[in-house]
Amino acid sequence: MPELIHYANERGQVPYQRWLDSLDSRTINRIKSAVTRCADNPQRLVTMAKSLGGGLHEIKLATGAGYRVYYAITDRDQLILLGGSDKSDQQREIEHARERLADWQRRETRP
Repeated sequence: MPELIHYANERGQVPYQRWLDSLDSRTINRIKSAVTRCADNPQRLVTMAKSLGGGLHEIKLATGAGYRVYYAITDRDQLILLGGSDKSDQQREIEHARERLADWQRRETRP
């Protein structure tokens, strides 16, 4: 089972949590439940997730406004939560998630 990690930038900001905090409690619970189910059973990632290329993936939730959770899986069996969006800002948030993944990878490879 992959360990869930929340990406934090160098200032300690956690975009995934900031996004969740902007949603209502019912939606938050649904999203957290879906992410936990995927982490607990990686086979679910096959059916609920889609590769966006370059190691970036999205979990597409069949609830609300077309919510998506952006993540990557590390070689240490960690699922890094990079952010989330709804359908309205999907493209912009995918680009942000790519930047966050690149930042994570840069900082993880430092000696």
